[in-house]
Amino acid sequence: MKFYHMRRIFRNDWKRILTNPVALIVVLGIAVLPGLYAWVNIMACWNVYENTGNIPVAIVNSDKPAQLRDQEINIGASVVEQLNGNDKMDWKFVTEQQADLGLADGTYFAAIELPEDFSYNFTTLFSETPIKPKIIFKVDNKVNPVAERMTESA
Repeated sequence: MKFYHMRRIFRNDWKRILTNPVALIVVLGIAVLPGLYAWVNIMACWNVYENTGNIPVAIVNSDKPAQLRDQEINIGASVVEQLNGNDKMDWKFVTEQQADLGLADGTYFAAIELPEDFSYNFTTLFSETPIKPKIIFKVDNKVNPVAERMTESA
């Protein structure tokens, strides 16, 4: 007898919900919104590092060729050549001024500069007093703080 009463109460509740538009909207919202929220968050975080090909990163090659054992080497040009074939980021090859302006106005999320002495510092690795080659990495995290993390890891 108890089950019959529970079933009748359940059926009457659903009839009232289906005949009342406000109650129907509330019930549907309670049923659908958590799933929709989860779906949006999962899609936003799903494989973030695979979809970085549209993040613009400025590359400034100020490197000058250097001599090593009677051969001219230009590491900066080699780096630029390698990046030309790389689609992990949207590499933009620009001047230092263009990179700084692009960082300031949000055109680029990051800028990587190879300084003038980049190749020369590589040649000192074979000397008694090696100089560590440096790459200058600039990020404007005011535009997009998440892009900073992504450009650092790429």
